[in-house]
Amino acid sequence: MRYLGVAAIAAPFAIGTALAQLPVMHAEDSGLAVDFTVTTPSLTDIRGFAATAAFTNASAQPLKIDGRSLAPAALALEFRDATGARVPHCPPPVPPADPEAGRVTLAPGETRSLTYDAAICVAPRPGRYQVRLNYHNSETGRGDWVGTLTTDWADFVLR
Repeated sequence: MRYLGVAAIAAPFAIGTALAQLPVMHAEDSGLAVDFTVTTPSLTDIRGFAATAAFTNASAQPLKIDGRSLAPAALALEFRDATGARVPHCPPPVPPADPEAGRVTLAPGETRSLTYDAAICVAPRPGRYQVRLNYHNSETGRGDWVGTLTTDWADFVLR
């Protein structure tokens, strides 16, 4: 019985270690930083794709972020195949009627994470693919963070 207890403790550690070894794509602009990681680098169905993005306020002031265009994968992620051709998304969701809905304020040093799926409606063929986070905001009317966060491309394989 003791062996099972050790295995139960060791299994989460092994999973955490494996996730820690995944490539992290970093981008930073105007006091906002992101660390983007594909957590499913090899999968058999695009519906199993998952990635995380940890957004950190690297400035000394609070930052207000418009999550309405950051949270949906169809707006925040770009996919391409091995030839560099873009893989199309499903249409993005309809934004909420309340313009304050989805807005988040990050205190200096605070980090918030989002998990993304692929939001791809037509299943791509098996092969090598890349994904990156690309978030841009130039709207200054509500005091939101203004800038562009574009990570390097992260690899994944669809078997």
